[in-house]
Amino acid sequence: MIDRLAIEDQLTSAVSASLIRIAGSGFQSSSSSSPRTENDTSTISTPLPLSSQQQQKWTEQLQQISQGSISFPNNNESDVDGKPHDVECRAALSLFHIIRNSLGKGATNNNKKNVDNDGKKQKRQKKKNQTANNNNNNNASNADGLSFELISELGTQRQISSATSLANLLSLELEKELLSSSSTSSSDIIQFFDIRSNESGIIHMVSNKRSNKLHQAGKLPCSHCVRWFKGQKGLWWHQLQAHNITYASATESAADAVNCLAVVVFQEVVQRSVLVTESVIDGDDDDDAV
Repeated sequence: MIDRLAIEDQLTSAVSASLIRIAGSGFQSSSSSSPRTENDTSTISTPLPLSSQQQQKWTEQLQQISQGSISFPNNNESDVDGKPHDVECRAALSLFHIIRNSLGKGATNNNKKNVDNDGKKQKRQKKKNQTANNNNNNNASNADGLSFELISELGTQRQISSATSLANLLSLELEKELLSSSSTSSSDIIQFFDIRSNESGIIHMVSNKRSNKLHQAGKLPCSHCVRWFKGQKGLWWHQLQAHNITYASATESAADAVNCLAVVVFQEVVQRSVLVTESVIDGDDDDDAV
């Protein structure tokens, strides 16, 4: 069994490699043509590539973001009533706010959030509306002029408009990195059933071991978010209410989530078919092959 520290080290290394791959050459404002790094808040007049000193500082910054970005929300792994994911990664969320603050706009918007035109503090909103507004703030950064471009280590520029869009990008790279590590490393690497971000930009990672326990407890994952639900009915009801999906699509999606757990025995038939095919090619009698 892999201990928690070993898992954290593996994931931290994978996060660091993924961040460097997607943002290794710095970042820039969407309206700027000059790259910037977190340690240089002034516009860099020279084009890519960054100077060796800038490159070193930015790489160190990405590695620092990776350190401490991994957490384990469930202390008791056997508790299926806890959070469905057993690993959280906040690297994308941290990087997003670091870049946004470096561009000099994040602090101003945060200070004005709860203040009206007269400088008076606004009344606190109702809780049911507060969650929706928080999600809108995370996903509407482009409308506030906070979008920026990440520059990969190969020079590819990708526009980032929210913490969620950055987390989605990092999720894909993290999955590739973990897959590559598992195929090249001789040591045990934890395998994951699902890696995706929530609406806040936090990456949720569900290991195969955790997934098996949840499935055994009768829980099914939603294909549109990071949540799991008890039984087929619980899943399609959630999709109807939370994702505005039609009844037919919701029930079909829930049925697919159940059917994907089915096991089809075919190995014996395949082996027999191969033997018969080989015997025909060699010119042997079919009865002898069987």
